[in-house]
Amino acid sequence: MGRQMGKSRNRLLRSGAGVVLAASLAFGGLAGGASGAAAEGWQLIDYRELWQSPATGNSFYEARIESASGMEREYVYRDSAGGWHRLDDHVIGMGMSSGNEYPSVSYDWATVEERLEAFWRYSTYLDDAKWRVVVGHNYALSPDGKWGLLDGGYNLEKSGRPTYSYFLKNIRTGQVTEWQRSDRRLSWAWLPDGRLLVQRFNSEEQQNEIAVYLPAEDRWQRLVLGSIYGYKAEKGLLVFARNEPTRKQWVYDLRTGAIRAYDSAKDDAWLMTGGASAEEPDREGFPEDPDSLPVTALTVARLNEHVVATSEGTVSVPFAFAGAGKTYIPLRPLLGKFGLDWAFRSEKDAAADPQAANFPYSLSRNGTSVGLDEGNSRVLQDRLYVTPEALKSLGLTVLSVTAAETYE
Repeated sequence: MGRQMGKSRNRLLRSGAGVVLAASLAFGGLAGGASGAAAEGWQLIDYRELWQSPATGNSFYEARIESASGMEREYVYRDSAGGWHRLDDHVIGMGMSSGNEYPSVSYDWATVEERLEAFWRYSTYLDDAKWRVVVGHNYALSPDGKWGLLDGGYNLEKSGRPTYSYFLKNIRTGQVTEWQRSDRRLSWAWLPDGRLLVQRFNSEEQQNEIAVYLPAEDRWQRLVLGSIYGYKAEKGLLVFARNEPTRKQWVYDLRTGAIRAYDSAKDDAWLMTGGASAEEPDREGFPEDPDSLPVTALTVARLNEHVVATSEGTVSVPFAFAGAGKTYIPLRPLLGKFGLDWAFRSEKDAAADPQAANFPYSLSRNGTSVGLDEGNSRVLQDRLYVTPEALKSLGLTVLSVTAAETYE
């Protein structure tokens, strides 16, 4: 199972110019002369830098390999001692999103059930300290490590419009709160001091607003009415345009609060540069044939963030959250454990309930049934969550929902 890539091919081509390391998201091409490997249809194009693990010092790269059948990729790393290794063939994709603690991984699952399980738990990422692929939430951590932000995606409401959800996790307590729920996407970035820089739509003023949010105080500070055009963390500078027809660009200094007009002559250079190091990485020593490297095997671990204690026992769940004064618990882990069952509501019940288009489900246990609606349930990315009140109406009392990370 997994990719069987290049097992019959010989050494790959390395041109006289050397292996190209693309330190930004753009790929660098490699133009080389013909060789035995090229004649056989294989050519190492370049390496792309992905991530350096702060926990281990491992540096990860994507090796792009061109073959007769198209572009193929290997995922390799250089350890802190300088040795090169390749991740096993189940890893078929890897990428680092801004602020995330770990790189996301595309994994070649053996069964459809495993693939659906990974989808249901939102994301899959690499923990190289324990050489495991974790199926669970991959939070974007604040610089001080006290908070984690999760983009929960969107859910289509009855109107057909999407509703986007964003969650904040208190890393010390493990409590997860639905921080924002909106019919418009947010633009956001963690600031060095642990605040969140956010562009959001101000419904009262009916225009975009740039503000900062202080998680520890649950408090907002408006910066300006406008839209973000660019942000450079290392300089503490924000480029924005006010909500007016000319869309003239301005520079906001987040350290001092000073605002000045954008000057292309001096500002284009720092705004347009990528996030790569100013020093060009050493290109020597990169492996000519990634497929020949020793393989690091990975295990798979499914992360549960919370434990639900009930009057009839406890169960670990991937994720529970608080929102609008209610607690929401994923239904799926509870079904078999506590004899719960769900079904689509009858046509008669659905016709009598205007919310049935959004909540066409009912929950039953021991002959008792309750309809699910916006007061006792939520649907997020095709996952059904219920409140303790809904469970209590079926004779199952939720005693507590606590943070406790476990792996299975």
